[in-house]
Amino acid sequence: MNAFLSVLATVALFGSALAASNRVVGGEFAERGQFPFQAAITFRGQLRCGAVLVTEKFLLTTASCFYDGDNQIPQQRLGAFLGSERLMIAGVHRRIKAITEHENFEKATLKNDLAIVELNKPVEFTDALGAATLHETAFSEGGPITVAGWGRTAELENTSYKLKFGTLNVLSEADCQTELGDRYYQGALCAKTEEAGVCVGDYGGPAVSDNALVGIASYTVDGACGTDKPDVFVDVGYFYDFIKEHTGSA
Repeated sequence: MNAFLSVLATVALFGSALAASNRVVGGEFAERGQFPFQAAITFRGQLRCGAVLVTEKFLLTTASCFYDGDNQIPQQRLGAFLGSERLMIAGVHRRIKAITEHENFEKATLKNDLAIVELNKPVEFTDALGAATLHETAFSEGGPITVAGWGRTAELENTSYKLKFGTLNVLSEADCQTELGDRYYQGALCAKTEEAGVCVGDYGGPAVSDNALVGIASYTVDGACGTDKPDVFVDVGYFYDFIKEHTGSA
């Protein structure tokens, strides 16, 4: 199993759904430094979403992470946690300075569900904290991806105290369109497997292939994490220019 990035995305239409479930379904516990780019967005000190460090000062996550239904969550109540596989333990805490949503994000359909988070001050890279390498083109290779997160292992389970990861198989574009129907958009990736998946709390986290970040977990079709429904990711390479413009990453 690839020890680097692994995707996490499972639907829950924001708000109450986001609070309802939280952790990689199946999978294994990660070791210290295995996913140095893994981060968490917190709300009042509790896990809200996953996120990915892409420079010393910027994270990628989902735009839907910052909404409770139609209401935007006050930025001053949000924070970020990085640098540890153990949630909220022995890591780095930062406040959020700014959030930039993709201009074509749709709350109702979760299309273009991508946001860039600027931290209030840069982090210092260590063996347990570092930036992800971005995949620079749309991901068309298919095959396995690795996802990670602290979200629920099942719809009614608690969040995980330790980071978990698992492997999913990317569906063809045609199969992804069939699964999503009208919710399909250019820049969406679908992936699934019988052994693992993402759930609420994982959304916003990484999907990795060959040591490069290829996706950001967005949601699970029908909100049914831990089933045969595919997880949906935002294709990092498809949105590479947007990411580079707002973070200066290369």
